[in-house]
Amino acid sequence: MLIYDYIFVILVLIFGLAGFYLGIIKSFSKLFCLLIPLFASFVGSNEINSRLISDYNFYSGPGSYLVSSICIYLTLYGISKLFFFLVDMILSYLNLSLINRLIGLITGIALGSVIGFLLLLGVMEILNIETLIYKKIIGYLSFFLTI
Repeated sequence: MLIYDYIFVILVLIFGLAGFYLGIIKSFSKLFCLLIPLFASFVGSNEINSRLISDYNFYSGPGSYLVSSICIYLTLYGISKLFFFLVDMILSYLNLSLINRLIGLITGIALGSVIGFLLLLGVMEILNIETLIYKKIIGYLSFFLTI
């Protein structure tokens, strides 16, 4: 086994343990509470800025685009944090936190495997080194894709 195989195994273990520790809800919460409001404020801020100016006499001077982007981000961040907090509280109330953690473990292992495979794929393409785990994954993929 090469060093890249060990890195793959370490990635899978780290993501699996983080998924088990956080659970699926908190994992998605950390991902979506940061990325979705950022993406939405980046994409929709021009339209929201023009609506705020026309409907509510919002500030239209220099930096108004930045101010409206920050307002959108903070609003969406608060709403998404509240949503995931409520879902987490409902799961805790219903004593489903173990299921949440097990699903988080499975999701973490899957995510770690995908990221590790992308690493091994990059090693194969850049350095032209076929590792043991890369050969096994390609063998399993070719078997399942021929079915």
